[in-house]
Amino acid sequence: MQDSRYNSAVKEEVRIIKINKEIGLRIKHLREERKISQSALGEIIGVSYQQVQKYEKGITPITVERLQQIAEALGLAPADFLGNKFEEAVRERSDRYEPVK
Repeated sequence: MQDSRYNSAVKEEVRIIKINKEIGLRIKHLREERKISQSALGEIIGVSYQQVQKYEKGITPITVERLQQIAEALGLAPADFLGNKFEEAVRERSDRYEPVK
């Protein structure tokens, strides 16, 4: 029983890491597309270029508030960074739980 819960927790952590990396890559791509440097983006949102780099590499998870700031700085909506991942996560979770009656 313990192994099963441990394996589930590890799988969930791996899934979260993958999502963070995918969001980070989208931020990098969209930032570069707009020809904005990491330093400039960092200045706009109030962090160092090193922190922007960590977001883009998926090392540091991005809060919803920070994602909103990045989106505004790039002239986008936060959902533009999530792509299909948000829809997949909602669908996956809704399949696991019974609706509240």
